Parts: sequence; structure tokens; C-alpha cells
Amino acid sequence: MGSGWAYVDCSDSGGGQAAGPTGSVQFLTGANATSGSAKLLFHTSAGGHIDTLVLTGTLIVQGNISASSYTVKSIHEIDGTGSTFFGDSNDDHHVRTGSFYVTQTGTTPFFTANAANVKIRHSSSLVVESGSVVVHYSASTATTLTIGNDRYIVGIRAAGAIAVTMPAASAYGNGGLLVIKDELPPPRTGAITLNRAGSDTIDHDTTYELSGTSPAINLYSNGSKWFVY
Repeated sequence: MGSGWAYVDCSDSGGGQAAGPTGSVQFLTGANATSGSAKLLFHTSAGGHIDTLVLTGTLIVQGNISASSYTVKSIHEIDGTGSTFFGDSNDDHHVRTGSFYVTQTGTTPFFTANAANVKIRHSSSLVVESGSVVVHYSASTATTLTIGNDRYIVGIRAAGAIAVTMPAASAYGNGGLLVIKDELPPPRTGAITLNRAGSDTIDHDTTYELSGTSPAINLYSNGSKWFVY
């Protein structure tokens, strides 16, 4: 069995030596040659960015990004061909401090809240500077009607006696509003009777009757009862 040293001449292999500033992430620059840039650095102890990868420039990702948290200073545009969902459950809360502006192009609706309840908390009031406020409206041609929990204005279009079952006051919560209106041309031939849901009351009664010429009623909820105003 032989022993000793073997000398291999590698002078023609080329490259093999890292280049670039300290902390730079290496990338291929030629045959067997790598280098780095001051715009892509991995800090281990300098500048207060311990174990941090710092990119100066544009990052293009063709795939998914998964992170424990994001700190975003500015967003120019969110562009995607599919849905852009934020959150995946009802207990997800997205809080913004400051103003929130939504604009539109064309004639399509520019803001839609697909929820049974939309709450705007403010110490004063809701102000609409231009345009109009559009609320949920539905009309019924049935003589027996149960109002859903997401209604605001309900139009009654059936003739004769109408039996309406109110939604639960608890579903609307404190300050929930409901408007019921007879849309038939006068005179009406039968009364519109509102019946409570569960143990709710309507102005302290179990039922409330609308009659006369083109009757209407405005109601609000305190979370457990309905009141006429």
C-alpha cells in the first residue's frame, strides 16, 4: 500500500474565490465564479440587524410567501388575477389607524360589505359628502313573510291580510334599524300584522298592526326588544 503526498495542479480550474462586500449573499457571475452586492446583504451583527437578510431593490416572488408577521411601510398596488382575501375566520380583526379611502373606476360598486352587520363606531355621526347611502332593500309578494337578519327596508307588495314575523332583536343588536312599508296603491284591503320573534316585544306588545292608507313603520332594536320611532 502506497503512502505519501500527491500534488494536483488546479491552476486551470478558475474561480473558487468569493467576492463582494462583507456579508453579501453570493450569486453566480460566470463559469466557477461568484460575487456579491451591497444591495443584498446578510447581517450577523452589524447595523442593529442581527441575523437579517436586507434587500435594497425590487423582490419578485413567483409563488407563496409565508411569514410570522409583516411590517409594510407602503403599498403601491395589490395586483392579482384571483381573489385577495385577508383573514380566514370571523374572529380575524384587521385594524387600521388613520384614514381609509376607497375609489372606483367605471360604474361598478366600489365598496361592498358582505355581512349581516356592518358597524361604524364614531363619537359623532356618519357623514356622506357626496353621492348616496344605499342600504339593503327587499320586496315581498307573499302573504306570510319572515324577515331575514340582514334586511333594512322591506316592501310589502301583496294584497289582503299580511302576517310578518319579525327578525330577532338580538340578531340586529343595539341600534339595529328596520323599515317596513306598504308598497301597494291605496286603499289596502287587509292589515299588515307584525309578529314578534321568540320572546321579543314590539313596543311592549307581542304584535303590531299596520293599517290605513300606505302605512309604514320604523323600528329600532335595543338588542332584546323592538321599538317604534
